[in-house]
Amino acid sequence: MRPLVDHIRGAGLAAWIDLHQPNPDQLDQVLEMCGCMVLCVSPSALKSKLVKTELDYFFEREKTIIPFICRKANLPSKLHRIPSFKYSQMASLIEHIKSLRMQSPFAKYEP
Repeated sequence: MRPLVDHIRGAGLAAWIDLHQPNPDQLDQVLEMCGCMVLCVSPSALKSKLVKTELDYFFEREKTIIPFICRKANLPSKLHRIPSFKYSQMASLIEHIKSLRMQSPFAKYEP
């Protein structure tokens, strides 16, 4: 996950990592501020209660989720129809995130 975050930040984009369980109020605030979620897919991530909470939050609010395949895993059916990226496609992932950001209604106000 660290190389991905370094690449995202190196491209001038902000990134938040959920390394530990924040309190529920903090989690809602952070998730609300997130424009999209890059889900680092692995078997353990997909079993995580925190990841499931975050995914539910994004699906309920119709926010963008981008699966990034770190380790082979059986994706939940909700994620099957969403384009995903492999580790070897990191540059394409960064460009995809940038294009989503430019499509944002707030793009003209972002630095």
